[in-house]
Amino acid sequence: MKNKILTYVFLLIGIFSLGQEIDLEKIKNNTQDKDSKYYYDKLVEEFIQSNQSLLADKEKLQNLYYGKLFSPYYKESSEMKSDYLKFMKLVGAKKIKKYAKAIELGENILKKDPINLMVIMNLRNSYTNTKDNENRLKELKSQSELLMSAIAASGDGTSKETAFKVITLADEITLLNYLGINMGKYNRNSKIINKYTVLDLWTKHNNYNEEHRDQIFIEVFNNGNKIKL
Repeated sequence: MKNKILTYVFLLIGIFSLGQEIDLEKIKNNTQDKDSKYYYDKLVEEFIQSNQSLLADKEKLQNLYYGKLFSPYYKESSEMKSDYLKFMKLVGAKKIKKYAKAIELGENILKKDPINLMVIMNLRNSYTNTKDNENRLKELKSQSELLMSAIAASGDGTSKETAFKVITLADEITLLNYLGINMGKYNRNSKIINKYTVLDLWTKHNNYNEEHRDQIFIEVFNNGNKIKL
């Protein structure tokens, strides 16, 4: 399963390796305009329905993922940190009874914060381990592929110019795990680029000989509020 997921991601990265410009001001206007096809509530409804036609519309995917920054869901995320920490603790226990509790909590989180890559990915893992509700597992797989497609289209992470672009630190960590990166073997250096963006450079330790990239560039966006490193 893991290898299939990684193969899918690297295929996407190869297709979109030149990177895609992310115009946050335009996305903000699009997703807040009720007459726009990119109005955020419309996009979220399509996403919840696991509408795979979104894969064919890069603009919709881009507005769906990055538009969260300017939606009520972004604030909701910041106010639910204790629930996220509890959820990750349950998932990290790697026990069937804990997975069942994680599923209950994770599903409740997604009701308030449906565009949450970290929760969706770990719910996938929980449902896979409990072998429960195959239909829901398929939905989560579809949703995670949609969000990862948006990130993969933003760049390939090989340079500052083609950095991956994510909207939260949690998504950055999820992306690195998704790519099989051992973060303990990398140093992270952060630099503020503008009011929306922090650029993280992950550099592999000299004594780490696994066949992974020497450097990975990731831009972490926020909604324009003051950035703290």
